[in-house]
Amino acid sequence: MMCEFVARSTTFFFRVSQLAHFSFCPKRAKIEIFEHPDWGPYQAKHKDMAKGSEMHAEYSAPYKSWDRRLLRYQLDCEGGPIFHKQVDNITIRGQYDDLRILSNNRDHKKLVSFIELKTTRKGFLFPSELESAIFQLQIYVWLMKDLIKEPYVLHKRHYLEIISQQTGQLIKRIPVYEDPDIEDKIRFILRVFMGLEEVKRPPRHCCKHCPRPITDKCTWYKEQLGL
Repeated sequence: MMCEFVARSTTFFFRVSQLAHFSFCPKRAKIEIFEHPDWGPYQAKHKDMAKGSEMHAEYSAPYKSWDRRLLRYQLDCEGGPIFHKQVDNITIRGQYDDLRILSNNRDHKKLVSFIELKTTRKGFLFPSELESAIFQLQIYVWLMKDLIKEPYVLHKRHYLEIISQQTGQLIKRIPVYEDPDIEDKIRFILRVFMGLEEVKRPPRHCCKHCPRPITDKCTWYKEQLGL
């Protein structure tokens, strides 16, 4: 009962990028949100994280098209660059990677697709990484959809784009669709965090791919690998 009271009375702040990890590991998402692991030494050692940040900045540069630049400016004026949206006592916040605009000459509307960018040195993403990236983009679509005003219209398709850190080339583009149940999923995630719902642990191979700042704090990791 105490956990349920806390869940109802406390205001929670979830970052989209952290919340998305729930899709394959609830424990990792909870550690990132509530325990604030130290990423500094890990980032210094793993240069691919710095390279990924650099490529994100280049990818999101404003000068791709006039419509895109104008809409990004309008969205920032509405509530950016860090956007917020509320579900009950949960505030979701984040900053989308990019957007793409397709003009529809028949009705003069401009279709907006949001883009989630992932970079990799491996040449591919693990299934858990793909699942998390898709969920992340679906949260961003929900976060941003109410800010899209005519002549802009939210497209039914959005895209996860995977780019090689080695060559800068697009490896794969995956269409992603809006999730109409996203708010119920966010409520469920909070209930899991508060111990009010049970979930399965991720498979052993997910633990092997988890970064050190998480595994240092994760009891599931130690139990899964017999440490």
